[in-house]
Amino acid sequence: MNLDHCSWDETDIEDFDFDEEELVDMFDDGEVSVASDEFVDLDIIKKLVEEAGNDSSDLEVLFTKDPEVIFAMESPSAYQIAEKLGILNYAWISAESIAMDEDFYKNVIQV
Repeated sequence: MNLDHCSWDETDIEDFDFDEEELVDMFDDGEVSVASDEFVDLDIIKKLVEEAGNDSSDLEVLFTKDPEVIFAMESPSAYQIAEKLGILNYAWISAESIAMDEDFYKNVIQV
């Protein structure tokens, strides 16, 4: 598989070296087929959150796949998890934002 770039545009999925069967295995109608509890150990995440000095009681809901719950969230669950873990720099920055003020973003690493 070629990993020299990444894309979030679904129309570019053919850029990756997956055949149709592999894609069907990976996705089920556009959703990752693996349930969050199969690849996320909440006990470890809770421990890390608590070590960061934050409340872990509402952590489980941040891993929901329920669209109504996700829509009702005040901010994306990934951002809330990062905050609970004590991660300071997690927000996505667009290339256009960087181009508008390169001095402000001088320490940003482009990936």
